[in-house]
Amino acid sequence: VAASIALDRLCQNSSLAREDFRRLGGLLPLLAMLMGDPDEIPHAVRLITNIVINNAMNKSELARLGGVPALVRLLTHSISEATLQFALVSLTKHIIMHPEDATILMDTYDGRAVPKLVSLLISAETSLTLLLSCQIISLCSRHSTKIQLLLLELGTVELLVRMITPPLEIDDKTALFCLSAVTNVAGNVQCRKRLKKCG
Repeated sequence: VAASIALDRLCQNSSLAREDFRRLGGLLPLLAMLMGDPDEIPHAVRLITNIVINNAMNKSELARLGGVPALVRLLTHSISEATLQFALVSLTKHIIMHPEDATILMDTYDGRAVPKLVSLLISAETSLTLLLSCQIISLCSRHSTKIQLLLLELGTVELLVRMITPPLEIDDKTALFCLSAVTNVAGNVQCRKRLKKCG
């Protein structure tokens, strides 16, 4: 932990240090911290945040080493709001760049990520967490029939419709992501039948 704190300070304002961190093999132990002791996770989160800033190589290498499954685990096992938001932001950015990876939310950790996202539509502690959860659901439901059907099974269609039914209790941007998710799942025949029942 002490080493990660020192590295965090070193990499914070030095692009060269961020390059050296990757070149010297620092990313793999860092990912291990995300998968390990809960007390180490916040330090790993801060360091990862610093080393990927304006550094496409570090982002790509993290993904290659298994960073995306690690983020999915973080999403499903987060013990703090800050760690949860880190996982949500990082997953959102990755899925925007690599939409083909959306199914990883179903294929890792017993598929617990999608139910977690749906539960956050109800229990999110902050508006940012709610917005990010809606955005990921929208992104992942765009091209995946498997995820569309899982969302249907989890009752997400009805929940999203309630969220965008006036009077709105969410901000406009979150409502747009909800509407986008509803539009995406409407591409599935079974989901479309459920939407008709919702009115």
